[in-house]
Amino acid sequence: MRFTLLAAGIAAAALASPAWAADAPGAIGNWKHPDNGAILAFYDCDGDLCGKIATPSDPALKDDKNPDPAKRDTPLTGLVVLNHAKKSDATSWKGDLYNTEDGKTYSGYVTLTAPDKLQLKGCALLVFCKSVVFTKAP
Repeated sequence: MRFTLLAAGIAAAALASPAWAADAPGAIGNWKHPDNGAILAFYDCDGDLCGKIATPSDPALKDDKNPDPAKRDTPLTGLVVLNHAKKSDATSWKGDLYNTEDGKTYSGYVTLTAPDKLQLKGCALLVFCKSVVFTKAP
């Protein structure tokens, strides 16, 4: 089964900051995909939020849908899928998310919904939206 990031999102509902937000460790760390067990690693990049595939669902997977033919043999392990997302509020970041399943980049939101839950939500053309909730991984 392919690692699915899902199309990332633009239309996230505005969330009131939960009481735990001030004490939450934030989105930095490893997050597990609920369906295939892939691990995304989110990290600080010059004050922004970046993310990469730490462990794909299958270590042999390559970025074979990349629009650049020269990059289609790149392993998914270590591939940056979120680059310099900007903080929107206490628990959300907005940026471009790369979807390895179709080789496209979508605008989207990364939202910490609980100390151990991180939602990636994305839309194509502001209408077709999908989201996935990752859980904190060790």
